[in-house]
This record gives sequence, structure tokens and C-alpha cells, in this order.
Amino acid sequence: MTSPVPISAILPAYDRAEATQATVARIAACDPPPSEIIVHLDGGKKFPIPQASKILRSKTTIGPGGGRNRLLAAATSPYVASFDDDSYPVSPDFFARAATAIAAHPNYALYALEIRHPDSAHDAPLPGGDTPHETTLFQGCGCIYDRAQFLATDGYIALPRAYGMEEIDLALRLHATGRRILTLPGLPIFHDANLTHHDSPAITAASLANQALFTYLRYPARAFPLAIAQYLHKTLDQLMRGRIRGTLKGIKETPAQIFRFAKLRQPVPLAALKDFHRVTRHPLAAPHHG
Repeated sequence: MTSPVPISAILPAYDRAEATQATVARIAACDPPPSEIIVHLDGGKKFPIPQASKILRSKTTIGPGGGRNRLLAAATSPYVASFDDDSYPVSPDFFARAATAIAAHPNYALYALEIRHPDSAHDAPLPGGDTPHETTLFQGCGCIYDRAQFLATDGYIALPRAYGMEEIDLALRLHATGRRILTLPGLPIFHDANLTHHDSPAITAASLANQALFTYLRYPARAFPLAIAQYLHKTLDQLMRGRIRGTLKGIKETPAQIFRFAKLRQPVPLAALKDFHRVTRHPLAAPHHG
């Protein structure tokens, strides 16, 4: 096996020991390997992960975002590849290819990757096609952070269920401060999940409450009519999907969710919000720096 690549690998985990161990083993088997593999076990969980370089633990549940905050702080490489306990690179030379791609397109705060699922119907097409492009979209189960640029932010808000909040909140804050996200095609990550858990009432409720929280924290007051329209649209969409119990639960939980984190409100400028939505709709081709 060749020398490690200066990219750390991190993953937050909770109570799925076998899945976490298998994922770490797959990452460790990459050739060349990452410089280190760090795992965060949430909510006081404890189980062995033999091939992990370091294991962090939290006594209370801080969710995937809170876990990633700790993992990125503990990482020692300038770039950090992020996975879930059930996601891993498709290609064994992933880290070498990632380092080459980053060198060709430096100075981005975050690199989004293509996510593949067991059912390809869940695979989201890359909005900018098969060439590197600036975007606002990424998934924590498959991305690479510029560690220094991430640590210059306030990080993620620690939510036990972060659906609808985690990635988009960070993406908007990065965009508003001039930091950009680049999608790198050709570095696929396999996410071994069928996504049926999205139908659970708890996750439906969390995603709806988080939608309101995100817009309250980040939208300027002038954009609140848009925030309300987006919340109503999401509510209707969930109802149309038959997620009635979770939707009603989410509506009930929304005021408390906003009140709990209201002190963290830091709205972005209206111009930055408009530009964020523009780039979301129309990704930009990335200049080549190689």
C-alpha cells in the first residue's frame, strides 16, 4: 500500500456498530489510504472500531452536525473527507484522485461529491453535468471540507435530527461570506441506504420544523414572505406524500424549535440570499487552476 494522502476521513456514528465497523474497514482499504480515520460516537455509545485512528465520544446526543464539528476540529490534515456510518468511496483510489482534483481547483471551502444509492432512483443528478461546477448543494455523507475555511465558520448547529437544516444552513453561510462549494464529478460515494426512513413521522416532523428554523435564523426580515411560502410548500408536499402524522407533529414542534435556537439568528444580506438561490438554479462552470 502506498503512502497516505494528506486528507483526513471522518464519520459520525450512533448505535450501528456493524455498519460503522464495515464502513471504516472500506475506507481503510483504499489505496492510497487517508492520513487518518476519525469516528465520533454520539449519545454515550461505545463499541470497538479497530481500524479507526481516533474515536471521539459525546455523553449527550449532539447529532451528525455536532459530531462533524468535533471531528473537523480534531482532524490534522488540511482537507477532510466526510462520510456517514453507511457511506464510503466507490473507487479504491478515491483519496489520490480527490487530492488531484482539489489541486486542480483550489481555494474552495467545500467539495461536493456524487452520491449513489442501492436504488438508483434516489440518485440526484449533478446539476452542472459531468464537469466541475460551483453549486450550493452538498451532502454530509459524501463531501470534502477545506478544514481551515470550515473552522472559520460557527460550524453546524447541533441538532439530534438535522434533516432540512444541516447542509443548507452551512452552504448559505459559506456563500454569504464569499466562500464557495465546488461539485467534483467522478468521485462517487456509495450511500448504503434505501431512504425509507424519510417516511417516519419523527423525521418528517424534524425536517418541517428545521425548514422554519433555517429560514428564521438566516433570512433577513424582508425575505420572511418567501420563508413562509417555502414552509407552506414543504408542508403541502409532505401531506401529498401521505406523511400526515409527521407533518402535524412538525407543525406543532415548529414554534418550540425556533424559540430554542432564536438567539443564534444571524441573517445573511438579502443580496447574498438572492445570489445563493441563483447559483442553486444555475450552477457555474469552475475555472481550471491546474
